[in-house]
Amino acid sequence: MYNWIKKNIYKIIVLICIFNLIITFHMLWRDSIILYINDENRDFILNILSEYTDTDISSIRKVAYVRRWTHGYLDIYGWLEKKDEILISEGMFSAGDIETYVKEKGYKESDVGKVLGTASLIILVVNVIYKKTRKND
Repeated sequence: MYNWIKKNIYKIIVLICIFNLIITFHMLWRDSIILYINDENRDFILNILSEYTDTDISSIRKVAYVRRWTHGYLDIYGWLEKKDEILISEGMFSAGDIETYVKEKGYKESDVGKVLGTASLIILVVNVIYKKTRKND
């Protein structure tokens, strides 16, 4: 088993990098703003969300602000699943507090995708260069 891994480590690294590049394109395409819920912002977020939804929001982990056409949605995520989707802005109408808070405190998913894609490309290039120089030895 160890010899097989040692022999095929380059192929494994290439497969992982290709998988990361696919995830990168998904992140760049989605272009949402994500805010993870922690102890500092939990009370503020829960108070605002209780006005907009009837679902159980006590176990949420993150919220994502997503623009789709002219509408702004707030996706609420639990541990492993999407719990709810709330329309919080339409055209010029905006819910205000929650939208601006998520935009200010959250991070863009596309920025994470850029970093992941850049790192994967660098690893692929280094892997190919290393493989070519090893072959010449």
